[in-house]
Amino acid sequence: MPKDQGFAQLFDDAAKTEAGAEGVLLLPYYTGERTPHWRPDLQPDLLNFSDRQRTHVARAALEAVAFCLADVWDVLKPLMPVEARRFVRLTGGIVKSRLWSQIVCDVLGVPLVLAEAADASAVGAAMVARAGSEGKHRVEAFGADESTRIEPDSLEHVNYKRIRGKFKDAVASRL
Repeated sequence: MPKDQGFAQLFDDAAKTEAGAEGVLLLPYYTGERTPHWRPDLQPDLLNFSDRQRTHVARAALEAVAFCLADVWDVLKPLMPVEARRFVRLTGGIVKSRLWSQIVCDVLGVPLVLAEAADASAVGAAMVARAGSEGKHRVEAFGADESTRIEPDSLEHVNYKRIRGKFKDAVASRL
């Protein structure tokens, strides 16, 4: 199966299952974890799977990435100026899937602006380096305009807070 077709199937499967995947949780630590846990030994795990379908695993996988991004967001948010928190720019492969982007948006509970940028991490690092070399303490964002903005669903955000609590408990039991 070609890679694009495999991703399309994953997103189709995930869309067939409600938020929370009926209790299925994926701890996606296939190569350990960096920020914010700094645990290279952290192992992946699939919880509460039993008789569930692959659709549940697909949904749990998308949600797991969103929960990991939320862990980083929790660390960064207090360090950001208030005006920078009004929306977040989301880059990378996630933006190719409206479903996945919406899951991240609902988990974070903040509007997202989707920015398609090749090698976004490298571009961001170059922008930070340039700002630093010019003595600036602020980096201007790139690659997105307000037309790509998506809003969180407040009910799903509340639902995901509960589900993320279970995810965090599962991670904490392994730290």
